Amino acid sequence: MRFKAKKPIQTCQADACDGCGVGYSIHCHFTWKDLIPFLLISLPPFLLRGAGIYNPSVWLLVFWILLVVAFFGFIEIRVMCSHCPHYAEAAISLKYYANYSVPKLWKYRPGPMSISEKIVFFVGIVIVWGYPLVVLAVSGQWFLFIA
Repeated sequence: MRFKAKKPIQTCQADACDGCGVGYSIHCHFTWKDLIPFLLISLPPFLLRGAGIYNPSVWLLVFWILLVVAFFGFIEIRVMCSHCPHYAEAAISLKYYANYSVPKLWKYRPGPMSISEKIVFFVGIVIVWGYPLVVLAVSGQWFLFIA
């Protein structure tokens, strides 16, 4: 198990984490050490695309930042994160590495995402990642487009 916790998360049916094998297959508890690989994977593309968008216009970058905040701060939380067992925890904000401290605005929805939620999530990802590619292509920044 990655992290020896004193108590299971709220949705767990076990009384204690000691000897639990589930921690090998799912990520039950957040540690700050878990944040490093996530940032190493997710931050470079955001920084490269942000730099590429800033080059032609700061307003294009401001618009993209608003899109990113709206999607990852509100829409993704509603359609995807609200299904996660970490969302059921008693805290008023998420305590998970991908969206740590984002306020829980919706109720916990156990079970898988619906088809419409999956479509909303996919469309949002396409917009958030597609917008910079369009800007980079139109402005002729082919190195950043490929990177």
